[in-house]
Amino acid sequence: FENLQGTGGRSALVLVDGIPESPLGGYFQVKRALVAFNTFVDCREPIEIGNGLGSSGRSLPPDGVVFANNLVRAIGDRPIVTILDASALVKWVGNKVGGAPIGIAEPGIEEAAVVMEKREGLFRPVPGSIAEDGARGDYQMISEDIDGQPRSVALDVGCDEDSDHKILYRPADSLSVGPSWRK
Repeated sequence: FENLQGTGGRSALVLVDGIPESPLGGYFQVKRALVAFNTFVDCREPIEIGNGLGSSGRSLPPDGVVFANNLVRAIGDRPIVTILDASALVKWVGNKVGGAPIGIAEPGIEEAAVVMEKREGLFRPVPGSIAEDGARGDYQMISEDIDGQPRSVALDVGCDEDSDHKILYRPADSLSVGPSWRK
C-alpha cells in the first residue's frame, strides 16, 4: 500500500462492522481474517478497524482478526491504527511501525525506525533494517514474498523478503496491463 491518501472509510485498509443476517449487498462480519506481511508506505491513514459502527445496522465488530508482521512507514500526525469499535477482537503479532503516532498501545505493534528505499519499483527496507529476520509467529502458509521469492526460515517483516532468488513478479505498469491500444 503506497501513498494512499484516503481517510476514515477510505483509509488504506479498513475492516468494517458487519450487519446481523446481512443481505448479499450488505456488510458481513469480518471473522478470522489474517492480515500479514504487508507493507504500508506514506499512507495518510493506514489502518481503520470497526468502521460504520451503528450505521446501516452495522453492529458486529471484526472478530478473531490477526495483524501479523506488517511494516508501516507513515507520515504526518494522524494515527497509524484507528479503532472505532472497541469491541473488535484483534491480535497484533510482530508489527513494526513508525513515522506517526501508533494510535493504540498493544503488544505486538512496536514503534521503530522504518527506513526504506525504492528498488525494483517498490519501497523496500534498507539492508540491515528492523524488518530483516524480525517476523514473529508461525505463518508458514505465506511462503513467498511480493516478488515471488521464497520466504526464508527467519522471515522478514513486510511484503519483501530479502533474498538472492530470482524475482518472478514485477509491479504492473501501463505496458503490462490495460488495453492494447494504450501500449
